[in-house]
Amino acid sequence: MSLPRVRPAAQKRPAVESETDPVAKKTKSADGAVSKVKYDQTYQRTSCVRIAIGRGVGSPAWVGLFRDMAKRMTTLTWLASRAFNHFLLSAVISGRFPMNDRNVLVQVIGLCFKVGSVRISTTDFTKKPVVAAWIEDFRALNADFPLVSKRGMNNVIQAGINQYVTAVENYLTYGLRDLYVRALKALSVADAEVVALRVLSQVSWSHHSRQ
Repeated sequence: MSLPRVRPAAQKRPAVESETDPVAKKTKSADGAVSKVKYDQTYQRTSCVRIAIGRGVGSPAWVGLFRDMAKRMTTLTWLASRAFNHFLLSAVISGRFPMNDRNVLVQVIGLCFKVGSVRISTTDFTKKPVVAAWIEDFRALNADFPLVSKRGMNNVIQAGINQYVTAVENYLTYGLRDLYVRALKALSVADAEVVALRVLSQVSWSHHSRQ
């Protein structure tokens, strides 16, 4: 005859303190006379939750400003892409304007982001005959598009310029090489990767000019 199994009494688990609440521990000073309280704080991992701008920003005025700025920046970015392609075709490829330095690339892209705005700052770069003539030609070709006000958008426009410069550099470094290698392989050129490296190294910017 088997005896009934008796379950042991359930033991109480100690209460687990919250990770976000500080835990106070009493300690003694070096001489052991005065007691001090030490707080250990455990922080949770930072997380991000996507919410609509109307719920994330409480002020309707700020919501309107953000939406207006996003709309204007979208237009300026689109015009900057058109302007950069137009500048390459009309000035660089034609040989009227050499672009063999990173600083020049940054100046050209910066001007492309501002050529569609109401006001363009006059600098030594914009005073160059080729650049000044291109500004007039591009604005004449895009006269149907209203000029955009860039008031209060200097930091946003600068971030867009940096992003566009990085995209162009990545294309010149990786995208152009891949396209050239693919074209050489289509022509059955032996050692296409080596040939592409030798040819493109002659037209790429030096390490010093990139800094």
